[in-house]
Amino acid sequence: MIQNAEQALALLKRSGVMTVVRAGACPSLVVETLGEVVRGSWWAHPKGGVVYAILAELDDHPDVLITRLIDGKNALVHRALWPALLRLVTDDAWRKRATASLDPEARALLRRVEKARRLRADAMPTEMRRAKDSLARSLLVRVDQEHTPSGRHQLVLERWNAWASARQVAPADVSFDQALAQLEGACGRETLPFLTAR
Repeated sequence: MIQNAEQALALLKRSGVMTVVRAGACPSLVVETLGEVVRGSWWAHPKGGVVYAILAELDDHPDVLITRLIDGKNALVHRALWPALLRLVTDDAWRKRATASLDPEARALLRRVEKARRLRADAMPTEMRRAKDSLARSLLVRVDQEHTPSGRHQLVLERWNAWASARQVAPADVSFDQALAQLEGACGRETLPFLTAR
């Protein structure tokens, strides 16, 4: 069982991807920390605070990306797989198909994020706030949370290339299918249907 962020990071380095809650074939931070599958919210578990503390420490780690990779749920992706992930989410053909599948409000919000590079939920026009969850699940943008001065968390949507530039990461110089195979090697085959629909 995982007892601290150092152990969680070691597991993530070995596996490449780790979900927060159980999803796909990769390890789950909640299951690995608590030693059991939790029905309902892990926050209510007596050791939920331990999971939260580990997750918060990993969120700040320079080798960890948290994104909604599997079933719209948060997954931790190790730096070694960032180039493969970037190759997929910046692929022009995939982005065109994924954008076409969004509803009009989510497409409008995507255009706004692409123009602004980074957009916090509380800065979005009210009529677009409902679209943020749909856009966040699409993987067309990177999703983050930011602490506001009032102590609240605000969802932030960011262009992938802005995130990659800030971290000096480039998309892998491989085919889309090769990048997908790298990611599925960590997540499990056919775990990423929104990416495989080409």
